[in-house]
Amino acid sequence: MKIKFYFVFFLLSQTYILNAQKAYVVNDFLKGHTLYFAKQTKNSKTEEYYRLTENQTKKTVLEYGSKQLSKSELSKTAKITTFKSIPESNIRVLGDVNFDGRTDVILFNNEKNDDEGCYTPQATAYIFINMSNSFVLSNSISDLYYNSFCVRGGGFEIDAKNKRLITSSSGGAALHVCSYYSVSGLEAKEECTFEEDGNSFPFLKITGKNEKVMISYLFRLYLFTSQT
Repeated sequence: MKIKFYFVFFLLSQTYILNAQKAYVVNDFLKGHTLYFAKQTKNSKTEEYYRLTENQTKKTVLEYGSKQLSKSELSKTAKITTFKSIPESNIRVLGDVNFDGRTDVILFNNEKNDDEGCYTPQATAYIFINMSNSFVLSNSISDLYYNSFCVRGGGFEIDAKNKRLITSSSGGAALHVCSYYSVSGLEAKEECTFEEDGNSFPFLKITGKNEKVMISYLFRLYLFTSQT
């Protein structure tokens, strides 16, 4: 009787482990590439694995996460699906963040940090730049992205027309901070930053550095207010 009980318990435990593991193959994540995504939850701990393969060369151009989830035992059970069918994944197409004509990718940690001094808990971001033969992590742009959302009312914008990155934050309805960054390869460099203080309405006080950029911004602001 005990032997039967242990056997049933073993089957149930194996079923639990199987159900806690998921693997997917996605063909519509990024043109010309195949995404393999695996996820495992065990003892309330979640692990993930991402592998992006170039279709033509069959070369792995991006790999991130727990490599033990890349083992053939789990990959054999992988389900072919569309990217929108796996909303629990933490990988996204970001756009051309360094303006070299190639699409870049962002990955988020599956856990949010609540002890980093941010206004709200944030997941660590990892931005991978699409180089000629692989995706390479940019610590500079990753930090910029994370820090932009670490503050109240934070934002991150890719300004493709002017080939620059823009971060913004809000200290309330009357206080806004904006910074412009140029990008070269894997590095982002701050070109200017300025602060809008509207506490002296109807006047708007703007302080910062880089006079040329500020004059350009004020001109656009004037045009906007004139048309509204």
